[in-house]
Amino acid sequence: MDVHTAVAHPNTATPSSPQARLDAIDQLMARLELSPDGQILDANPRFLAIMGYQLSELKGQHYAMLLPHDVLDSPAHAAHWEALKVGREQEGEFHRLDRHGRDIWLRGSCSPLLDEQGALSRIIEYSMDLTEQKQLNANFEGQLNALSRVMGKVEFSLDGTILDANPRFLEIVGYQLEELKGKHHRLLVDPDYAQSADYGAFWETLRRGEYLAGEFCRIGKQGQEVWIQGSYNPVLDLTGKPSKIVKFATDITAQVEQHHQLKRAMEEAEEAARVREELHKSLQEMSTPVTPIWDGILLLPLVGIIDSMRTADVMNKSLTKIAETRARVFVLDIAGVATVDTGVANQLIKITKATQFMGCEAIISGVSPAIARTMVELGVSVGDIRTTATLRDAFEIALKRVGSTL
Repeated sequence: MDVHTAVAHPNTATPSSPQARLDAIDQLMARLELSPDGQILDANPRFLAIMGYQLSELKGQHYAMLLPHDVLDSPAHAAHWEALKVGREQEGEFHRLDRHGRDIWLRGSCSPLLDEQGALSRIIEYSMDLTEQKQLNANFEGQLNALSRVMGKVEFSLDGTILDANPRFLEIVGYQLEELKGKHHRLLVDPDYAQSADYGAFWETLRRGEYLAGEFCRIGKQGQEVWIQGSYNPVLDLTGKPSKIVKFATDITAQVEQHHQLKRAMEEAEEAARVREELHKSLQEMSTPVTPIWDGILLLPLVGIIDSMRTADVMNKSLTKIAETRARVFVLDIAGVATVDTGVANQLIKITKATQFMGCEAIISGVSPAIARTMVELGVSVGDIRTTATLRDAFEIALKRVGSTL
């Protein structure tokens, strides 16, 4: 009884017979039987379910109907049949087409059966369907390839040894693969960091199978800082234990440098603003000095443009100095002021009146014809405030008030 006949009559087998073992295999794996010239002799239900055929549609047909044209015409296929004809078993993955022309991938073995004279009598193929797994792998590999085209990828052993790196990563760090492969990851980091406890903890975390992501500073071949945004991903084996580390990275050096430049620019702008503010205060102090020029006499010469902010500062400084020195006469010289408006004129009058409230007589000197005309035209009321055309005139009056002579 040959093998084909034995498979066709499973009920005749005893549990311990070779036929029983073949029947058990038949329950688990797809089976296809071919003649020496490739005609289909038989197929079990599992094979038929995978391919979508009825046995009547296959039996007597050449098995070439199940092969893609590129496989049928390939040198590998010709070599496969030559090996079977001389009795050599063939193992591997087999590409097939189902009834609807869809790709089917099987993994198994083709076993040639020889007759008593050593001639090939038939071929039995046992296989398992890998199609779903192949599709998942193809999808996964496609995603990895897509990532590899735009992102750097580097693989490490669990101790940090570099196993592989794609061209994009090599471009980022400036190395050739042979310069990195077999070297430790510490080659790519600052030497001080490589000796730190943080760096040791970094690898301990990865060895535990934990994922790490963020922005990382690395050192390129020329010693330059390279900033990358990426993730370190532990790859688990079939037992769930980490077997290696895969890192995906994007070069963000330009963005980080722009951020640093912007930060420096903001810091410089803040410093410039601080310096300007201090300079402005210094200029204000220099431009509005309340100066004792004689015992009991204060002088405040105003120069340049006068606005409401500056006049408020003048009032504060003047009253403070009068209180400190117990001055009896306060001379406000405006010879250095080109023009005034109504608001400023009124502010100046308020300053002098405020000094009077503190028991200090106020004198405005240096009133130019233009300012006098402006104040009259604007209707500014000077009241009982003393004014003089020159600073010398103001000094003479002030000295008389304090009982001294010039």
